[in-house]
Amino acid sequence: WKLVHGDVFRPPATQTMLFSVLVGTGAQIGTAFFLTMICAMLKLLNPMKKGQTLTAVLFLYVLSGSVAGYVTARIFKFCDAKAWKQATV
Repeated sequence: WKLVHGDVFRPPATQTMLFSVLVGTGAQIGTAFFLTMICAMLKLLNPMKKGQTLTAVLFLYVLSGSVAGYVTARIFKFCDAKAWKQATV
């Protein structure tokens, strides 16, 4: 661990924008999936009504866009990039 700990928390040297956007998009998809599963477990979604389920998934995906923006900005600032506002657009 003493030899590796410096490399574990080191930000990437190149393509910080691409890295942060991909992590943010993954967080958005994961959040939408998690919220959809919570709604399904609470029986708020009826699996027989496929249109309702698809609408709920799309709605939750759009709402979790704020999570993606936050995660993208935090990762981008962690990488010591200066234009973090550009990364959220």
